Amino acid sequence: MFRAGSLISIVSILLSIPLDANAAPGTQANARYSNDHANWDRLPVVNYYQVKTLLQASKRDWSPAAALPADARQSLRRGRTLPRQQSRRLSPRLVQQLPRYDGYQWWRAGSDLLLVRTSNQMIFDVLVDAFQ
Repeated sequence: MFRAGSLISIVSILLSIPLDANAAPGTQANARYSNDHANWDRLPVVNYYQVKTLLQASKRDWSPAAALPADARQSLRRGRTLPRQQSRRLSPRLVQQLPRYDGYQWWRAGSDLLLVRTSNQMIFDVLVDAFQ
């Protein structure tokens, strides 16, 4: 049996080992975002309040939808690939009213609004229950 002190030492040693062979010692490289988001100043900053206000103002351009089942909703996370069978594009009229980000598209999955990167179809942001 390990003592608490030795267990803490082992965990701290394991956390100090870099995941990437090219990473500097003591840094943890996130496999999903290491090269994808190298330039943070180019990433879109989504104003949730503004987007939800725009959606409420343009209610005639979309119809409310039920939320996806819990198991399907688990796949709608940041950094995951867009599930094509559960998502669909927004109407062009609604897309014109939403904020525009270069290299990203708005998609709908059930009652959620997704911001998806066009180059690799990765979900960048999820606005939960935006269409309710």
